[in-house]
Amino acid sequence: MPCPGCAAVTGLVHQFRQRILADVPVDARPVVARVRVRRLVCPTRRCRRTFRE
Repeated sequence: MPCPGCAAVTGLVHQFRQRILADVPVDARPVVARVRVRRLVCPTRRCRRTFRE
């Protein structure tokens, strides 16, 4: 994934976050989507920006 600041390609994972998306019930059952998002860190020493995938 390229860094939005310096465009260096990285795969260094900083942390994982879980996002939960909910919608209106269907057939009396709740609709929930759980998404796992990676937060990456730029490998360039000058940049060191963290960003989401």
